Amino acid sequence: MKYYEENKKATPSSYRPNKKEREVYAMVLKHFDRSWENMYKPFLEFNNRSLIQEIAKNQKLFNTYQKPKDSNPEYSWKSNAVNPTTRNKVISIVAHITGAILYPNIYAQNDKQEEDKEAAIVMRDLIEWVVNNSDYAITFLYAIISACVNPAVIIHQEYAEKFRKIKEIKESGDWEYKEILDETLSGFIQSIIPNDELLIENFYEPDIQKQGYLIWRKIISYDLAERKYGHYKNFKYVRPGVEVIYSDKNGSFYEEYSDEEYSVEQVWYYNASKDLMLLFVNGVLLTDCENPNPRIDKMYPMAKTFYEPISPDARFFYGKSLVNKLGPDQEVIDKLYQMIIDGTYLSIMKPLVIGSTEGVDSSIVVPGKITVLEQEAKINPIDVGSNLQAGYNTKIEVERAMTESSSSVQQQGISQKGSQTAYEISSLENNARVMLGFFGKMIGFLVRDLGMLIGTDIIQYLTVGEMKEISGKDTLTFKRFNLDKINKGKRKTRIIEFDNDIPEEMTKEELEKRSFDLLAQEGDESEIVKVLPGLFRKRKFLFKVEPGADMIKSDALKRAFNLELYDRAINNPMVDQLAVTRDFLFGSYDQSRDRADEYIQEPQPQQAMLAQQAGIAPNQTTPLVGQLTGVGKRETLIRP
Repeated sequence: MKYYEENKKATPSSYRPNKKEREVYAMVLKHFDRSWENMYKPFLEFNNRSLIQEIAKNQKLFNTYQKPKDSNPEYSWKSNAVNPTTRNKVISIVAHITGAILYPNIYAQNDKQEEDKEAAIVMRDLIEWVVNNSDYAITFLYAIISACVNPAVIIHQEYAEKFRKIKEIKESGDWEYKEILDETLSGFIQSIIPNDELLIENFYEPDIQKQGYLIWRKIISYDLAERKYGHYKNFKYVRPGVEVIYSDKNGSFYEEYSDEEYSVEQVWYYNASKDLMLLFVNGVLLTDCENPNPRIDKMYPMAKTFYEPISPDARFFYGKSLVNKLGPDQEVIDKLYQMIIDGTYLSIMKPLVIGSTEGVDSSIVVPGKITVLEQEAKINPIDVGSNLQAGYNTKIEVERAMTESSSSVQQQGISQKGSQTAYEISSLENNARVMLGFFGKMIGFLVRDLGMLIGTDIIQYLTVGEMKEISGKDTLTFKRFNLDKINKGKRKTRIIEFDNDIPEEMTKEELEKRSFDLLAQEGDESEIVKVLPGLFRKRKFLFKVEPGADMIKSDALKRAFNLELYDRAINNPMVDQLAVTRDFLFGSYDQSRDRADEYIQEPQPQQAMLAQQAGIAPNQTTPLVGQLTGVGKRETLIRP
């Protein structure tokens, strides 16, 4: 989007909005122009670089950008190698953080301010269903990378239903058009917005929901734009390679050829105070000029976080990326790396000083070549590159400083010499939890905010029925949601059904009858949960994420704790030993987790003596946990 420049030739456009549309267009273009200039404005928080320059610098560091060789032959021999230390640090942290996909914890309240655990469980299951049926996992992975590399990571969340026409072939061989749901462009969609695509109102407002307006500008193909927006009546004015521009002097629209021959500019404009969500494609307004934000919570459909805050008083929208934090040390390492390589070259093949009246150059330095010189000629090597150890030591010291800013080699899965015990590995995992704790909290805020957006979409779109004709009658039907769950050691399908026929209040007898009816429907392979949609929509949900050790704890350590709990509980007559065996023994291994019933027999009277026969005394730490945690007989990590 841009203004018409009077000194340039342009053709009047056939797109002619009315007065109200022109006023809205002028407002959006004014906001667009202001925010576009701010993206190229230097900020002290970016070391007097602009946002665009900061993004470019960070991308080069992460992608181990290598400068081209010097064209001068006297200098072209020098190394331009780049050490991928920063990239390796980023990948190491991403691997730890994404060891488990984070979900928000859900808490629910009814209209009496009482906790509703059942509603919270249903919402949690529905969020899990959304995660399993969307690109949440891959988006989460790239979001962590983006937070480490860019000044911020911004995730867009939406629920969409797009339709397309297909040709259905009939038995006769002919075909006819049929409209179907475009599953590629429909459903719950999470996408990362690059920092240079989001135009914000105020760089000094850190809360994305408090921004006066947001503008998402993205270049997409014309074919994709036609699939997504071809149903709008104004799409007929959209042409690839032709951009509609606006003149603020006479309020007219013109057409100008752009460099994007096969692409179009997609611009989404959000304004909270005016409750607007507008779509422009190549300068053409497709939505109604007063189109409201469709979300029932009226929030911007975006969540944001960063690696570390760049401002100590929480007043800057963007943060400091890990790549930016390691940048100065990376420059030193690259310089030392190049000097060590150059010094090695010079040490192996020393430069020569030849005292001779004959014209001698570097062409004589060829394996097996014979060169005849005068008898008085002298050849003396220049001794350079002899102190490479100083370069190695400095490089190691700088890498150690970078480790303090990110993660250690042990966290990357690289064991140092003489440090290969299981106890050290467990200790290093705990160190990783502490060192990554701050970034984990920042990611927790992102997951919480994204969970709130997804939760609202669930209430808005999944609890709404659809009128269908069944047996000649119009019936309101709801979607069913199937989740794969393990219940009491057996894998079952949990089915969540919204049902409008459930009364809000039931007697004890009615509740028991419905429960028995559900049991009859479930069978052995499924578990059915009936939910009243109207009542579910009235619940207030709180989304919370508390990142902790579980984010990075290894499977081996989790298994060790489960087995210790099993060994202690199996001797306790107050616990259900069948459940303990199923959950903490067989549930600790993938191959037996969902087949526990195949191994468990009826409890025997002598079962309580099995642990003592195995040599495990009450409250004793098992050898496996002791090895993993370093806890001996005098100390215990988990107190009874």
